[in-house]
Amino acid sequence: SVLALSIAALFIYSSITLGRLVISPLHQIMASMRKLRDGDLNTRLGFVDRNDEIGVLADTYNFMVQGLSERERLKDAFNRYVSKQVYKRLEEGAITLTGETREATILFSDIRSFTALSEQLSPPDVVAMLNEYFNEMVEIVFRYDGFLNKFIGDALMAVYNVPIEQTVPELRAVRTALEMLDALHRLNGVRVSRGQFPLRIGIGINTGPVTAGNIGHMQRLEYTVIGDAVNLAQRVESQTKVTGSSLLITASTHAKIAPYVIAEALPAVKMKGKQEAVALYAVSGLKPGAPPGR
Repeated sequence: SVLALSIAALFIYSSITLGRLVISPLHQIMASMRKLRDGDLNTRLGFVDRNDEIGVLADTYNFMVQGLSERERLKDAFNRYVSKQVYKRLEEGAITLTGETREATILFSDIRSFTALSEQLSPPDVVAMLNEYFNEMVEIVFRYDGFLNKFIGDALMAVYNVPIEQTVPELRAVRTALEMLDALHRLNGVRVSRGQFPLRIGIGINTGPVTAGNIGHMQRLEYTVIGDAVNLAQRVESQTKVTGSSLLITASTHAKIAPYVIAEALPAVKMKGKQEAVALYAVSGLKPGAPPGR
């Protein structure tokens, strides 16, 4: 009958519509979940604009995958920028990556007259020189569980007591700096034997409060530290060019490790952003019996 045919047609139409609106998206979600289970973090669902449970489910899935992707990216970054011990604690969930205020010790190093030196070399030679230099320096940073925050051209910035609390981070930083200078001396011996010019560096260290956390765009977050203490460490390093000392530390750093370091107090220096002159100490070594610093 006409009624039976109409009911059959309605049933077929409803089945097709149901499959298109519900079953097909569910199959896509299930397929994406299987890919996620296998470690694929690149799949995204495209029907998040639906105003129903399917849309909510798709949006939740995309949000979850985005979070997992960002966590993996951060873990990969930390694997490159911290020692194996610190990375292990990151994997164990013992390190907070959200914003927090911490006291940190910041080490900033820079190759003297790098621009003039690099103009004497071809681009490949500049890259080779920097890679050889940084390979030596980064190993020392990791030896004392420093966080390799960033490279800025020929400059290196390492942080201690962030992202993980450490014992005597000031001494870790100073030991790092002294060993960097020793390593550079050995490296320069190799460079001179190859007919290459020696390198000179300046190192500045400061201790103070910083804000630490993931900063940037959701697609490109970076764990870093910011604050006046960071800026001051960089300015202290610049003073090495003026004083002729390879390693300068501030009073806030010196106060924590004065019994352990051989240091000469220098005249206080007026620096940008500081109302009062900054007291500096030129460090030339460690006293006998100084703790290992790690």
